[in-house]
Amino acid sequence: MVWKTGDKLDLSLDELADLDGKVSMTSGNTRVFVGNLPYSSSWQDLKDHMRQAGEVLFCEILPEPGTALGSKGCGLVEFATPAAAHRAISDLTGTVVQGRKIFVREDRESELSVEEGGRRVFVG
Repeated sequence: MVWKTGDKLDLSLDELADLDGKVSMTSGNTRVFVGNLPYSSSWQDLKDHMRQAGEVLFCEILPEPGTALGSKGCGLVEFATPAAAHRAISDLTGTVVQGRKIFVREDRESELSVEEGGRRVFVG
């Protein structure tokens, strides 16, 4: 089954669970978004965990200035290959980092800045 950006998913949670391992990334994207990280996680903790799926080229914890630990509880990881990113999504979703069950999905934001050769700016 192939999903493209903009496709709508009209499935129940049970049907979605049955798709495990059958959904493929079509963009060749090597970046993934990791959510539900402990706020105390460092980029090194995230990199060490994600290395199980393949070679990690870049890793960052998204910052939240003004909070006690300075983290949003999520991060971005870039792998050397799209296959490693897909492995991270299928194999590392539901694994535990410092006592919290994480989820991993394709990073949808990277398509905009990479394909257009532009830069992203966040204004908060």
